[in-house]
Amino acid sequence: MLDDLAGLSERNAANGTPNREVVGEDPVGFAEAFLRDYPAGQWRKRLTNAINRVAGDKP
Repeated sequence: MLDDLAGLSERNAANGTPNREVVGEDPVGFAEAFLRDYPAGQWRKRLTNAINRVAGDKP
């Protein structure tokens, strides 16, 4: 999910498209719609594991 979001931002920058043009006037609505494209729980587990790994915590 984060890779997809980063990729979207990178493509916007490469094309000269402002992120605001993609996100619109409702960033929360954009984020909610973006999250709906990912299976429930899957992204949460991956994010938690990534944070734990960086923090040096056990998975």
